[in-house]
Amino acid sequence: MSKIKPVSNQRLMYLDLLRVVITFCMIMLHAASVGLDGGEIGTFTWHVCNVYDGITHICVPVFIMISGAFLLDPQKEYPLEKLYKVKILRIVTAFVFWSFVYASLKAFHRKLPFGKEFVIAFGKDFIKGEFHLWFMFTIAGLYILTPIIRKITADKKITEYFLLVCGVFMFVIPNISAYSLNPTVDEVFYYVNQKLNMQFVFGYTFYYVAGCYFRFYSPSRKLKSLLYFGSLVSLVAIPLGTYYYSSTIGANYLILYGFESPFIGVLSLGTFVLFKDLFAGRNFGEKTTKGIVLLSKYSFGVYLVHVVVRTYLFFDCYSFNPVFSVPIVAVVTFLISLVITWVIGRIPVLNKYIM
Repeated sequence: MSKIKPVSNQRLMYLDLLRVVITFCMIMLHAASVGLDGGEIGTFTWHVCNVYDGITHICVPVFIMISGAFLLDPQKEYPLEKLYKVKILRIVTAFVFWSFVYASLKAFHRKLPFGKEFVIAFGKDFIKGEFHLWFMFTIAGLYILTPIIRKITADKKITEYFLLVCGVFMFVIPNISAYSLNPTVDEVFYYVNQKLNMQFVFGYTFYYVAGCYFRFYSPSRKLKSLLYFGSLVSLVAIPLGTYYYSSTIGANYLILYGFESPFIGVLSLGTFVLFKDLFAGRNFGEKTTKGIVLLSKYSFGVYLVHVVVRTYLFFDCYSFNPVFSVPIVAVVTFLISLVITWVIGRIPVLNKYIM
């Protein structure tokens, strides 16, 4: 079998830096979504938020890639006991804590008298979690499958075959119907995709495996050029295509934003490879290194807490020109969330299980 080639145990700073940047992208996505969801299609604010929201949708796929780059490393053993007692336990405890916090905030704003209706509403909010906590379910599912997926990433050829199959059944077949807006085409390809039932390769498993693959292998010059060119095309195609589809059907049609969108796929892979090209092996200064590592360490906490900050922030993308308001909202939200995370991170026990 073709084994993964060995690499040094030196800290992968490019992944730390990428995690920080992608965390900020996630916050910007949520800042822009306010103008996209509440704005009229074709207005200036809608167009600006469409650009910001669309291109930052790579955040979740890249987060998944970073996780895969570490957890699927075939050179390091990852015992099942450690997987559940460390990784999965932390996901569960963090979800329980923060879902309780968000459910409590909703209950406070809902102002229902305590009783059956209150308990049912609180219970639903707690079990489902706040909108951004869906990611916790996704990453937990990938962690559960990790021992199986590691058997794939242990061999280069099988990994490449898996990524190829994923590419066909996630990026090609479903999107033929989704992009056509033709009921007949949609019916035929939806039927084919449904009956094939390729659920294992249709999802974030692709990005999970790709993160490991591109950590250990650099694409050929031709493939790298295609990824970079495709990324540039995607930066234009995502907002323009979203406007075309949305204006055509008269409602927001965000199919190009989805994780199964080939544009998001190419842009996510291109971003990962670009950061590896630019920063792998680069010697950062001591202070810069400490700063990047610290921000990377707190990125999970920033993700968990930032929706609280955004909810109570006194301005949004409508406050002034969205070209500036969206990134400013994102910066302020990021910094406040970072401070809150830093404070919680200094509390024993809590810093281990909820951040």
